[in-house]
Amino acid sequence: MISSITNLGKLPCMVFKVIFTTSVFVDLLKRLVEVSKQKILLILDGHPVYNSKAAKKWIAENDYPIERFYCRHMVLN
Repeated sequence: MISSITNLGKLPCMVFKVIFTTSVFVDLLKRLVEVSKQKILLILDGHPVYNSKAAKKWIAENDYPIERFYCRHMVLN
């Protein structure tokens, strides 16, 4: 499962039964773009999928404001 949270407190998520790959991430981006009316700010950990050439290409080719922030060492209490 991968999820996100909106500034209004909504929690869109996606359940998948395959290995987390670039295509799964791009599918999530497509879903977020469909429901968002504002700029998307993504806070991402260090998973290589987030920084893959295919993901960067999809973001660059789609004229939608998506900004990525990388948090390499996330600590959850």
